Amino acid sequence: MAADVRIGTSTTATFAGYVTFFLPAGVLLSFLSLYLHGKGMSTAEVGFIVSCLFSVKLVASPLIVLFADARDRHAGVSTVFLALSLLAAAGLGYLTGFTSLALATVALAVSRNYFQSMLENRAVKLRSGGRPQYGALRLTGSLAVAIGVAIAGAVQAWRPQAFPAAFAGLLVASSLGFAAASQAMPVPPNSGAIASTTFDPRAAASGRARAIILVLLAAALLVGAHGALYSVGSIALEKHGFGPAAIAVIWVGTFAAEAIGFGLLNRATNSLGPRVIAFAASVAILRWGLMAVLSSPAWFAATFLLQAVTLAWCHGTLVKTISDLFPGRFAATGQALYLAGAHGIGMSLCTYFGAKLFVVYADQAFLLPLMMTLGGLAAWYSSAAAIRKLEKANACALPTT
Repeated sequence: MAADVRIGTSTTATFAGYVTFFLPAGVLLSFLSLYLHGKGMSTAEVGFIVSCLFSVKLVASPLIVLFADARDRHAGVSTVFLALSLLAAAGLGYLTGFTSLALATVALAVSRNYFQSMLENRAVKLRSGGRPQYGALRLTGSLAVAIGVAIAGAVQAWRPQAFPAAFAGLLVASSLGFAAASQAMPVPPNSGAIASTTFDPRAAASGRARAIILVLLAAALLVGAHGALYSVGSIALEKHGFGPAAIAVIWVGTFAAEAIGFGLLNRATNSLGPRVIAFAASVAILRWGLMAVLSSPAWFAATFLLQAVTLAWCHGTLVKTISDLFPGRFAATGQALYLAGAHGIGMSLCTYFGAKLFVVYADQAFLLPLMMTLGGLAAWYSSAAAIRKLEKANACALPTT
């Protein structure tokens, strides 16, 4: 099992890092398009710029993290991206014009994705009293998302003229806070949970690669399925009769439920063991099926709260599994590849096709994430079989917490 990263100042810094990193995350997803419209961008220009938040996860971020891992240059790369994130946040606030805003968004997205890979790599190894702290850290992060969305929503509702300044100010302030917190964060231990075998390295590499590919496929389908919710969730709520204020409250409740789910992750893993993904996927299948057929506005809105299980438990388990599969030196690269699969591929595609299907089929578009979840569950079972085979070859058990 990976060595512990002990509690202390560095642990407090990691929690502070999660707060300052995730505080603007929901604001970017929920309000960037509105902010860009206010800057005079057309709908097509807004769509292109917002898509950059996801598309950079496919290639740019994994390559940058791989370079830093391979050359052991994380200190220098982190300094560069801390400065770049501050400049990009300020640029979004003060620049005008499509090209300038697109470049600022790309710079901010690349910086944030690099740091998200580093944060997840640290968090998945952080322990207190022998207990994993990942669930508690993500609970903190999701609560920060909910708070950020609530602040932005309140400003937009009651002081719309102050929204542009508040949007830019939140980005700059959170970037400054994250820069300060990152300086005291712990360096994760250089060890992988599944050690490389000494008797047949080629077979070990092949088995590990197969397991990694299957886990990434499961992530693209299970986590990526939630792209439909982010794409058309608000539109669907509006169709069911909810106004802007009610929709904002539902989204805040969704992120709060997600936070609670992360807080319960360790308990769920201890109770369900390797069945936690199967349970979460079963709840997701129920969730997407209900969203496709429900006519009651109240019950439709209630399905948003299932985010506590469908996203939090799947994401937490998959992140830990990827961490266990990657050698310590390239652990951050593993997290970057996870984000590329889950967000850059799965979520991007589901966001795009979910919106297309919703135009024609309305709520039945949620059958798309249902089918993705079924495929993701099959990929997860296949990856579990590959991991068991790899464990047997290495005589090293995969940790369950």
